Amino acid sequence: MENNKPLSALEKLRAAQKGNSASQGNQASANNKQPKQTSTALASFGVGSKLAELQRSTVPTNVAGVNVEDKIHSKINSEATKKQDDVASKMRAKVELVIVVDRSTSMFSDSSRESVEKEINDGIDYLIDAERGKDTQVSVISFANDSRTHCYRQHVSTLSDINVDLDGGGTALYDTTGDTIKKMEKSLAAEDNNFKTNKVVFAIITDGGRDGEHSNRYTESQIKKLIEAKKLDGWEFILLGAGTTRAKDWAPDLGVDPKMAENYSKKRGGLTENFKAITGVVRQLRLNGTVDASWSDGVRSKMLMLEGGGR
Repeated sequence: MENNKPLSALEKLRAAQKGNSASQGNQASANNKQPKQTSTALASFGVGSKLAELQRSTVPTNVAGVNVEDKIHSKINSEATKKQDDVASKMRAKVELVIVVDRSTSMFSDSSRESVEKEINDGIDYLIDAERGKDTQVSVISFANDSRTHCYRQHVSTLSDINVDLDGGGTALYDTTGDTIKKMEKSLAAEDNNFKTNKVVFAIITDGGRDGEHSNRYTESQIKKLIEAKKLDGWEFILLGAGTTRAKDWAPDLGVDPKMAENYSKKRGGLTENFKAITGVVRQLRLNGTVDASWSDGVRSKMLMLEGGGR
């Protein structure tokens, strides 16, 4: 038999409070569960703690007709697009890439001239292909008793079929390096202010050592002064040495930072890694403005694999 006795005012108040409490508890439970599904995704995008905090709050998913989830995902997409645009902008930086490579007789003392020649030319092709689509100008100068310019400040978009012939001779490294720095310095000074070069990367590949007898215009100390002066202007110098050359030991005497020097193997397959490493340096400089120690990992690994040692 139902009790139809009317509720007192106090009983009505208590019943209303109990109903509100249960409703609030259910809403809080739903809000606590929902953000856990998105907070991990937010963190992985690196959007920031403010958005994650927004998701952890008890703000409804729809406020005044605005979908909060849509706003969050819009923010994520905006941040991702900004990062992509930033990377693209850095990769468009104008780079001057200079390769000074040894073509003396000793370069093919451990392998045939044809195989070394092929590795050098394949390496140059690799480097050019890696720079396609970027604002990179390339200069390739080889040296023995004298120097030869195979291309000078030529944009990668127009480069093809560069061939360095190893016809042998001595190692006029100092004269070639000094002449090339001076020539490049003069060219850069004449650039239009609207098209200034952002970075110069100057790489030397040789198996020779201190070559006083084959250079008559520059000494080692003069080259050191030139290189140190250009480093102050932001030029990056790389020294890749083999044979009697211990690159890291020799680098300070040339003004090159030892961390930007590495020994490579003259055995078949060793030369190619040099050009891959140079490409890596250009990429790091574009993206980060600096170069870390990993730039020469490939050269060092190939050296260990082919010769079981190195410095």
